[in-house]
Amino acid sequence: MMFSFNKYSVPLFCIALIPLWWLLGFGFFVFHASSLYIALLLRRAMIPRDGFQIAVLGVSGILALSLAYNTAVFDIDLSRTVAALHNISVMLVGYCHYTYFKLLYQMDDAWVARVSRVLWRLCAISILLAVPLSYAVFSGKLQVLGIPTLLGFVLPPMDNLLGLYLKAEFVARDWFGGGDMPRLKILATNATASAGLIAISGFIAAGFAMTRYRWLMFAFLGLVLLTIAATLTRAALLGALLGVMVIALAVIRKQYYLLVFAGAPLVLGAALIFLPDMLAEVNDMREGSSNARFIAYQASFDEAMRVNPLIGLGVKPRVNDLAIPIGSHSTLFSTLVRGGGLGAAAAFIAFFLFPIVKGGKLALKLMRRSAAFGCMRPYAIAALGGLPSFIVYCTFQDIDVYTPITVVFFTYMAGLIYWANVPSSARRPVAASSG
Repeated sequence: MMFSFNKYSVPLFCIALIPLWWLLGFGFFVFHASSLYIALLLRRAMIPRDGFQIAVLGVSGILALSLAYNTAVFDIDLSRTVAALHNISVMLVGYCHYTYFKLLYQMDDAWVARVSRVLWRLCAISILLAVPLSYAVFSGKLQVLGIPTLLGFVLPPMDNLLGLYLKAEFVARDWFGGGDMPRLKILATNATASAGLIAISGFIAAGFAMTRYRWLMFAFLGLVLLTIAATLTRAALLGALLGVMVIALAVIRKQYYLLVFAGAPLVLGAALIFLPDMLAEVNDMREGSSNARFIAYQASFDEAMRVNPLIGLGVKPRVNDLAIPIGSHSTLFSTLVRGGGLGAAAAFIAFFLFPIVKGGKLALKLMRRSAAFGCMRPYAIAALGGLPSFIVYCTFQDIDVYTPITVVFFTYMAGLIYWANVPSSARRPVAASSG
């Protein structure tokens, strides 16, 4: 069945147009408009009804309280206050989209297939861009490639988050930590966000690919891994590899388990021979980035403990000569700096404990009660495969900074929790729409 456009599909249509928003520079605000639409469309459904919603609102509330208190008591730079307000708004954008997809999935399983198909198309665009660009990057023939966005033609250059949306960069040099190597940077404002977006989108899309042909799904995920590798984002690549392994173990037939485990030592041996040199070379290239990141983490912890361990500083301040505000490049450290121990604890529950618990619950159901998923089992397996990428991104990047990435990640959480909560006695029809 073809994807039909109606009042419920407007936010999904906005996600499908992420490449367009990237080229226009509209990703900074378009999903805020989408969230307002969702709030008006679903009004009563916006009331929190599950633990994840409560945890997300808890994080937002603590951050807002801390910001209000610190702004009233201390003289905080206005730009830092505006940035903190933006972060809170992005978190609420994620909440709205999670609520939207949660409701759609409960209405009809067919929406799961539709979302997966939309993300399939999004990833296909990423791959079409990434394959030639990856060759150019790895061969050293391309160092920088970017074009001004429509927003970039209208607004003057800015040294803030909005300024990142004034140019759509396909390949850019790694400025963070003093690096100078070219990295793939498509559909997002930096390479790490690009890797996270492509990884999570890829695993959501893998469900659609799996319902077609199994070989197609593995070929698709292989291209997703290649695209992530071209961003030179080590943790994202590792998370995606673990996700592919999870999917492989879930779809392989039981009679082949012995063959897999017999071949595992050979694969491990080959990895121990070849990978260390490759990883050492990449680590040397990214050493400046790693050092800058951990210096920022240490400064984040020290500053939060010094000023207010309970509710934090309210904002992510700039200190010393760090290239980024302290509290950046980690969801936990970001919430620790802005919301203290209370904010970090709430963020840990929402973005680490919930996904891990729900992922474990889903894994047990897939092993013991796979019949409960019926023909929708591929989508449940794909949701489980995306878990490592979700955890990795939240560990090494802020989940409430880049709005398009936040929306896709909360979309993923809606699917993961939906499949984890499927009743074990449920029985689904043999075929379902994937339009």
